[in-house]
Amino acid sequence: MKLSVHEMMLGEQPIAEKFAIVKECGFDGIDLRGDLMAGRIDEVTQLIAETGVTVPNIYGRITTPLVARTERQRAEAMELVRDRLASAQAVGAANVIVVPIFGPPQIAVDRGAGVEEVEEAVLLAQLAELEDVAREAETRIVIEPLNRDETHLFWSPAKAAAFVRLLKSLWVGTMIDTYHMDREGQNALAEIDAVGDKLDLVHLSDRNRRLPGEGGIDFGPIVQHLQKVGYGGWLGFECTGPFIPEQLTRSVEYVRSLKG
Repeated sequence: MKLSVHEMMLGEQPIAEKFAIVKECGFDGIDLRGDLMAGRIDEVTQLIAETGVTVPNIYGRITTPLVARTERQRAEAMELVRDRLASAQAVGAANVIVVPIFGPPQIAVDRGAGVEEVEEAVLLAQLAELEDVAREAETRIVIEPLNRDETHLFWSPAKAAAFVRLLKSLWVGTMIDTYHMDREGQNALAEIDAVGDKLDLVHLSDRNRRLPGEGGIDFGPIVQHLQKVGYGGWLGFECTGPFIPEQLTRSVEYVRSLKG
């Protein structure tokens, strides 16, 4: 079981202090913000070597949607993804997490099947182009499904997996997030099964973005089902902090205790 933690959960500490907290609390990795990587790469690389803590995931933090309204905006978003992939390659991260769009649609075109049909066609073309960059960086692009209060597109992991399968690529996948699935009332085990071999990352967060074990979601069946289907990837904590080390350690111990 490989556990990582979003750097934002650790507060406004210097990056070196964050690595120390991660190791102290029993995590294996720290997930970093892509928009903060510029100027950090040398220090992060050194900290990885010194602490043994890895950086498995880079949060894309794509400020302009990939499926934005204008061609210029879409080109800007593509360049941001390329930048995040380069940063991920530099620190050895396996995944760059990308949300194609937050909120409602920006493209004002509907050919009869809904604007999502147009958005998905645009996104397929973009990801096909970015696939070569991801392959060269040896880093996967992971499309993150949210919930319908945060996006109109890809609020089901099963739907996101069906979409990325159209690319037939080893370098574009998707993920599950226990918080979003709980918000949508989804059956987490069924979603895991539907995502199948496109499951590249798991986010753990309890209700109201609390730490696992503190909010009411039953994580035992989820963790054990992931083991049953042979998932060997990262379980990333993504909760609303900051948290003190004692809280993080307690939650890490709880999740590790769930192994079947």
